[in-house]
Amino acid sequence: MWLTKAIFYLLLLFIIVLFSVQNASDEITLHFFGYDTGKIPAIEALLFAFFAGLAVAGLYAIWKYFSLLKKYKEILTQNEGLKDEIGTLRKMSLEEQETREAEPPAEN
Repeated sequence: MWLTKAIFYLLLLFIIVLFSVQNASDEITLHFFGYDTGKIPAIEALLFAFFAGLAVAGLYAIWKYFSLLKKYKEILTQNEGLKDEIGTLRKMSLEEQETREAEPPAEN
């Protein structure tokens, strides 16, 4: 499985490098909310968009991680409470059973 992933990533890297070498001389102008970048190489714009996407995805992943960690801790606390409740119910059941055994049988 790791070999398949490695081959995929190498192929993707090769495609990106090939694309950037072929488009190194192409210049574009980006317009974003009234801001113009001027003429920049296309590869710079693509790399900027790629790294901006990585940053957004990374921030989302960190937020999701801490959100799930919080839920996990809440569930662990709830689980401990339920274990205590089960232990209490087992003790009550054993005590009731012991008192029944200690009592003489009811005579008719």
